Amino acid sequence: MSLISLSPLAVSDPEKGLKTAYDRFVEVLSAIENKDLKPETIDEINKNTALVNEVEDSKKLKSQLQKKRYNILQVLEKKEKLVAKNHYRNLWMALGMVIFGLPIGMAIAGGAGNMGMFAIGLPIGIPFGMAVGTQKDKKAAEEGRQLAIEA
Repeated sequence: MSLISLSPLAVSDPEKGLKTAYDRFVEVLSAIENKDLKPETIDEINKNTALVNEVEDSKKLKSQLQKKRYNILQVLEKKEKLVAKNHYRNLWMALGMVIFGLPIGMAIAGGAGNMGMFAIGLPIGIPFGMAVGTQKDKKAAEEGRQLAIEA
């Protein structure tokens, strides 16, 4: 079973956002075309691509391209454990604020006696989260689970 290709843009001079969304979708499809994927994963990717190919309105097309690209990346992560470059770094940046930053901020705020200072820990947690995420990205790259695209 092979992947369905994306139909060429029907608009001769697309707006910048539409062209970018189209190029990013094509980038995902080309990054996974040589991967050994499960048939059910290929089927789900093909369904998403077919839905995009059916859209004719350029305003709706941009939205569909972005949504279905995200759906495909989610399917690849859940079923195949494949992730884009810096996926874990971006994910853990936000988690670092919550997991590391809030407790640090609460400790600082409690020590200072001013609970309004708890937010000081949030920017402190960002680099901790990014460090954890970068390590997970390196591990994914070593295991060959990283796609040649940016998240």
